[in-house]
Amino acid sequence: MNDLSLPFFRQRASSPRLPEYRYSELLNKKLDIRLVTLLPGKYDDDIKFRISHVPSLKRADRPSALMSLKELQESLPPGYTAYETVEGMYFFGHDEMEETSRWHPVQDFD
Repeated sequence: MNDLSLPFFRQRASSPRLPEYRYSELLNKKLDIRLVTLLPGKYDDDIKFRISHVPSLKRADRPSALMSLKELQESLPPGYTAYETVEGMYFFGHDEMEETSRWHPVQDFD
């Protein structure tokens, strides 16, 4: 990840002046994205976050899965649906039970 900026904060009137955000263009406007990462804190703390420039992964750049989403869907019991995240990870949902899991619902499934 190419972290091109400093953390930013929501300022209170009594807060010291913090560095201003300096806009910079994305290196590749078609593939790069900006991410806002909320930094940890307590309930009454100022909100802290970081803006980063990162390349988004094209589908072909992601590691291939052992099974396709279609093959995985075919392995599920009735009522379950397989989903794929942008990162290429799978999770499973059951509409009637209103729950999702990273684990395949068939216990001995590898």
